[in-house]
Amino acid sequence: MAQDAGCQATTEAETTVIVRGTESGEVDGLSVGTAYDCYVIAVNAAGSVCSDKVAFSPVPPAPAPPTNVQTMGTNTVQWTGGWTAAAESRPLTYSTKCVDAGDSEGCFGTGRGAGESGLTTLTGKVVGLTPGTAYDCFAVSVLVGDGQLAKCSAPVRYTTGPLTPAGKPTDVATDALLSDATSWYVDWKDGAVGDPQETYTLKCVAQDAGCQATTEAETTGIVRGTESGEVDGLSVGTAYDCYVIAVNAAGSVCSDKVVYYGSFTSGVLRSLLYFFHQRVLNMDSGLRVI
Repeated sequence: MAQDAGCQATTEAETTVIVRGTESGEVDGLSVGTAYDCYVIAVNAAGSVCSDKVAFSPVPPAPAPPTNVQTMGTNTVQWTGGWTAAAESRPLTYSTKCVDAGDSEGCFGTGRGAGESGLTTLTGKVVGLTPGTAYDCFAVSVLVGDGQLAKCSAPVRYTTGPLTPAGKPTDVATDALLSDATSWYVDWKDGAVGDPQETYTLKCVAQDAGCQATTEAETTGIVRGTESGEVDGLSVGTAYDCYVIAVNAAGSVCSDKVVYYGSFTSGVLRSLLYFFHQRVLNMDSGLRVI
């Protein structure tokens, strides 16, 4: 019945003659989005006795779930999945979720990593998973306008791949033309690609301190394939051991060290080399250099 109308008010919907001992039942014919006060009433020839009221508002049925969920490729820290659209006429978006493999709560278990939401495509991912770990992953259909109404697909078992360290950078060489008193310029060759793909750090430390020593100066986040870079902020007249370091989630791999000594002579040499470099270029182009 309508809210606050009382147990004896005109009935909006009811179910009668439930025998003693059943202790469960249902009332059909309610209107979605309408608030009701509902009662269980004991009835005999002596009269009727109402339970305390229970407030209830019917909600639309949950949407249909996505189907045919499949894993698309492998990754050490990410699940990427694709699925078939839910058989649903109401507007939907999709989200993704992974839980620990075998979680007794299934899709309602604690999410691992970070899934996506609000997807209008039929692919999505969960990032930030742990390498070498088994998960149950889901696509979820979500009714537009009511994020509480959702339906999970059947689970897909997925095990992330192990981390792969990057290969050692090789052929590390100081670029004498560009290096100066306070900057080390370097060229190198990338090693084998890691998983996840590595970035590169250029690092100079005190002599004989080792690659993992406290950094005197460094440049980080150089993308694979660049194979050249610089470290600024070195002290004039100081000798350093400098390294190229491949870095990913599996750890870091140092190149062989290169000893670099930044001095005013380095700056002069840089200027002279630049002058002669330009002279050669001009001569090759047939220009006269004065």
